[in-house]
Amino acid sequence: MPLTRRTLAFGPLYFWYVLLATLDLLTTVIILELGGREANGIANLVLQHAGPGGLLVMKYASVMLVVCICEFLAERRPGSGRFVAVAAVALSALPVAVGWAQLAVH
Repeated sequence: MPLTRRTLAFGPLYFWYVLLATLDLLTTVIILELGGREANGIANLVLQHAGPGGLLVMKYASVMLVVCICEFLAERRPGSGRFVAVAAVALSALPVAVGWAQLAVH
């Protein structure tokens, strides 16, 4: 069966999701360099066992998983797919905002 090319269902939302995930990583690295710690327990465990590279792999693997879930839902329940995509963007903004607030008072 030949592969067909199609547009991502929520491409603009994915752009913001990847951007915020990247900002989250960069903010985390800055906070760690200043002596802070990773607040997410799972991410901290990955960081302790696999270092920053492991954290990077975990972050983008989770992003890819969420995008795949959104695309799966988009074909079956478009409203649910959009909801998950919007929630992913909103939830990804939280650690970035908190991290920047911590850096502002540092």
